[in-house]
Amino acid sequence: MVKKFLVKILESQEIGLERGKLAFIKPSKLDVLSKEVLEYLTKLTNETFKHIGSSAVDGFLCKPIIDILLPYKGKDLRVQTIENLVNMGFTYKGDYLSKVNQDKKIKPCRHFFTFYNDTQTKDYIHIHALPEMDPECLNLIRLVDILNKDINKRQIYASFKKMALDQSLQRKEYRNMKSSIIKKLLL
Repeated sequence: MVKKFLVKILESQEIGLERGKLAFIKPSKLDVLSKEVLEYLTKLTNETFKHIGSSAVDGFLCKPIIDILLPYKGKDLRVQTIENLVNMGFTYKGDYLSKVNQDKKIKPCRHFFTFYNDTQTKDYIHIHALPEMDPECLNLIRLVDILNKDINKRQIYASFKKMALDQSLQRKEYRNMKSSIIKKLLL
């Protein structure tokens, strides 16, 4: 019931992307909704969440998916947190990113959740859970800060996104190419 209600809200705001496809929007529609989703997740899990990715960068093109970071304390994510997110309608994928990204090594402490529609053909929300002091976690936060402050790096990333659209890249190709751009942006 909660899942159908949330999907309806997300759809009404034009949030969501067919799996495998690539599209970008201006994040204005994501701004308020992202804050509400973060508050909702915090209330239901008693965890702290951060808005990350391009949708967290002021006025920047982003996929119509809300990207969220769950920087957790300790060696691994609490089982109760995983269960809470699954009960809310998220699909738990474990260390999914090492399976889909060419440059990601297997990392048991990396957890990924996605919020799909009922047919699992559309993504709305991604949650990346990592230990709070893990370099990957810190870089996800740093990237948003860099893109919000450095116009030159922002233009480099925007040019990359435009190229991806011009070449009609699928999301998998985009994801693999994006890794090298992000490494440069973090320097």
